[in-house]
Amino acid sequence: MFYDPGSYRDPSGRVVIKDARVFRAIFEAGREPFEAALSSGVFERSIERSQLLGMEKTETGNLAGIEPQPCHVVEHPRLDFVSYPYEWCFSALKAAALLHLDFQLALLGDGFTLSDATAYNVQFRHTKPVFIDHLSIVPYTEGQPWIGQRQFSMQFLNPLLLWSRKGIAPNAWYRGSLEGIAPEDLLPLLSWRDKLSFTVLAHVVAQAKLQQRAIGGGSSDKASERKLSRKGFEGILMGLRDFIAGLPSPNGGTVWGDYDNNNSYDADKRHRQRPRVDPCPYICRNGSQQADRA
Repeated sequence: MFYDPGSYRDPSGRVVIKDARVFRAIFEAGREPFEAALSSGVFERSIERSQLLGMEKTETGNLAGIEPQPCHVVEHPRLDFVSYPYEWCFSALKAAALLHLDFQLALLGDGFTLSDATAYNVQFRHTKPVFIDHLSIVPYTEGQPWIGQRQFSMQFLNPLLLWSRKGIAPNAWYRGSLEGIAPEDLLPLLSWRDKLSFTVLAHVVAQAKLQQRAIGGGSSDKASERKLSRKGFEGILMGLRDFIAGLPSPNGGTVWGDYDNNNSYDADKRHRQRPRVDPCPYICRNGSQQADRA
């Protein structure tokens, strides 16, 4: 039995691997939001919509001996593989961004929200993205700001913009900066035409200016204290969804574009090389090294 090395930031719980089974230990810090989501049925409805990874409540005795002692334990189905945002191709990152926005909108309808907007909370089952961090689901309070706005921009929107608008694959940049691409770093690369978009103005230009003001000693407290109604929140999410859904794939091929037909394998060798289960076409693996999940 051991803690998954990628599960270390959240004081509310940890992912534990035991006998090749995947458990999530919920600690006291995460009890209230977890119980609220459990009693409301939001977990069950999200799983039925295929937006959330499955879970089954189990006995805390299954993780006897870990510290701190969990107040709840659930078991999750084991994924075939774990991938990371900096490994994904454009279509995968776009699909993950749309899932996050659709999931957030569905949660708001149930009176819940997400406590963050990290792309590392999304994995793929075959070709479909699925949200995996059940402890990110917390009750929503009317008027609260979107605390994950900058994180969503850095880990979803900005890499997609760089890819689609500039034809620059962000994988290497993303891999070297696991928190994503900051708006203030992306802004100098955008043309004035790129900045004419309301979405770019609101989520890149404005975010960059706020960060620069904070670095310069200015205060952004007034902006953070502004109330955001649920309708306003939903409007922001739907605007982002429409914008990202409309981003075209970057043009240009690669030397591997015709590898399926132009290779050194004959039919028999191709058959032997073919995996038993087709790999997810969204995943573009760049080597075998992996970083800890956030």
